[in-house]
Amino acid sequence: MPNCKNCGARITKFDSDICPVCGFKHPIDVSKEETSDITSSFNLPENANIKVIKKKRIVAFLLSALVGFTGAPFYYLGYKKIGIISLISNILFISLVGLIFILAFHFNPVISFLAISLVADYIINFIVGLSFLFIHNLKDKSGIFLS
Repeated sequence: MPNCKNCGARITKFDSDICPVCGFKHPIDVSKEETSDITSSFNLPENANIKVIKKKRIVAFLLSALVGFTGAPFYYLGYKKIGIISLISNILFISLVGLIFILAFHFNPVISFLAISLVADYIINFIVGLSFLFIHNLKDKSGIFLS
């Protein structure tokens, strides 16, 4: 609560015309107000060219479906750390699934590694890409909804 600038008594903002203790007119110091006018307009500098580029859902889906193992859809949306994590986790997933099939089923290593683990990784990235298409409240790194 503000204080009267004459007597120092604590007063409410409803008593801004006259202090109820000393009777001083306009007791609230205007220069020390805690609030500001949120309706005031502001001007951007002349050289401020703000350009917003909306990211497309279909581009994120295609990147995820075609080259999702690289983390490309997350790079496209501006999430670089998640893109790196996606790349590393996809490499580890492909390696582990290929290794499991080599050890468990004694397949030819090339066939099991390429066919089974890459197809499984592709299916996972395709499902992630579908989430870009069908979840409508997704945003990019700058907070703009995907269009």
